Amino acid sequence: MKKKIFTIILACSLLTGCGASKESNLGSYDNNSTEAITEASYIADNTETTASDEDGETETTTESENETAYEITYTNAQVQESYSGVMVDVIVEIENTGTSDLYLSNGACDLEDENGHLVSAMKSVPTYPNVISPGEKGYMYDTITLDNYSGDLELTVLPRPRVEKASIHKTRYEISDVSTNNNDWDRIDVIGRLTCTSDQVESVSYVAAIFYDADHTPIGISDTVIMEDLNPNDTIGFELSGITLPEGVNTDTVADYEIFAYPAQFQ
Repeated sequence: MKKKIFTIILACSLLTGCGASKESNLGSYDNNSTEAITEASYIADNTETTASDEDGETETTTESENETAYEITYTNAQVQESYSGVMVDVIVEIENTGTSDLYLSNGACDLEDENGHLVSAMKSVPTYPNVISPGEKGYMYDTITLDNYSGDLELTVLPRPRVEKASIHKTRYEISDVSTNNNDWDRIDVIGRLTCTSDQVESVSYVAAIFYDADHTPIGISDTVIMEDLNPNDTIGFELSGITLPEGVNTDTVADYEIFAYPAQFQ
């Protein structure tokens, strides 16, 4: 009987001791238990990784949105009366503010008068050049005639450019031996040479000159299409006639210009 009682007492003592030991370990979880610290670090690492993953997703989304970011930095409709009606030269400057090359397709523009009324809905407005890198600028430019228009000559341009991430490699020809002069209509003409930098034969190429005034504001664009096979490293001459430029765009008012020459590129 004494042995049985002793056994019961011993069992109770062991149970009490286990409870005390467990309580002690809980109390020293953060400071003394290596296993506890390791587990806590694992949880912290997982939380940090998750946050990092979430941040990564956010950054990826932001980066994706920034790839095709652009800004309209200038618009103008220069209106002048002529024998054939009211001539309007429309120019839109588009800056690539994103992180990847952009492809500019022909866009559209609405012209409205000072009262907000639609005067013209321009479609398929040409762009120069088609591919621009981050920090570069491209231009929509076209000239239209408004028949029987007698309204205000101050028009507002509402551009709708077609911009997407470029899926083609940007190709630009080298330009050399450039000179300018005024033609019989007191507009600026350009003559020069281009060298094909493409690694293949190009059958259609474009040359465009953007003219700027003293404030580096674009005031006109001349362009031409070269329908001639160009082999890699071929050098040929080109001429840009300023006959269609707005009145007053000549060597006296043009402070600077930029010439783009490139093959026809589509995506």
